[in-house]
Amino acid sequence: MNIPPFSLPSSPTKKISMREATVSDALDFCDADPSKEELLTTIFLNRVQLTGAGHIDSKLWTADDRRFGLYWYWLHTVDDVMTTLKYECRICGKTHTLIYDMRALAEGYKPLAGKPEREFVFNGETVIIRPLSGADMEALELMRLSIAPDMQKKDARKVYARIRLTALMRSLWFSSTGMDEDRIEANEKKLLSMSMSTLKTLSDIATDKLSEMEHGLETVIDKDDGRIYLTIRTNCETKEGTTLLRVPFWSFVNIPMV
Repeated sequence: MNIPPFSLPSSPTKKISMREATVSDALDFCDADPSKEELLTTIFLNRVQLTGAGHIDSKLWTADDRRFGLYWYWLHTVDDVMTTLKYECRICGKTHTLIYDMRALAEGYKPLAGKPEREFVFNGETVIIRPLSGADMEALELMRLSIAPDMQKKDARKVYARIRLTALMRSLWFSSTGMDEDRIEANEKKLLSMSMSTLKTLSDIATDKLSEMEHGLETVIDKDDGRIYLTIRTNCETKEGTTLLRVPFWSFVNIPMV
């Protein structure tokens, strides 16, 4: 099948070209741990990208670039783009069945406005914030996988809190900590030494700046378990009103395996 090139939502001037996966590719993907979705995403996107000057390691893509890349591949290789969704309607309280054309998700696509970073001053220091990358998502995924099913709730809550803090620290570049990987350890020390009110102020600024850089498909990432949801709007069948459905991304956009 022919897969048209697409632009990275975070950097529309960068074009990505992909080919359809072969049976050999699919066999290799089967070796990956299915619970490591971000790692598998990296392996898949790097494998099906056409080699050449336009090839970009998908670890360097933003999380939303990666979601859109997988969706674009799926959309142009799947035989049937229609899916059936059942949901409890918040408008009338009844169960509805929605026949949804997954191509409609592309209507909510938007490119990032401006550069994929924002600069602000915090406590007299220049700070740059960028959307989380594929490498960041893999690191957070490994943290989530450390939560065992039999782990006590208080211990699991602590890990989830650490994940949220790590997501924040990995998105920030403080002028005092430099730009290399050592900045993550330095950022951790900086954030852990902050008062709770200072951290909340920083977190609120980060949320606002990241919202300015929304791009790609309309998705939501759960802050705790890291699950990715597509957002689908639908109208109630019996009363006036719109429901926003959260649909698990991986339930539809699957990496091909034999």
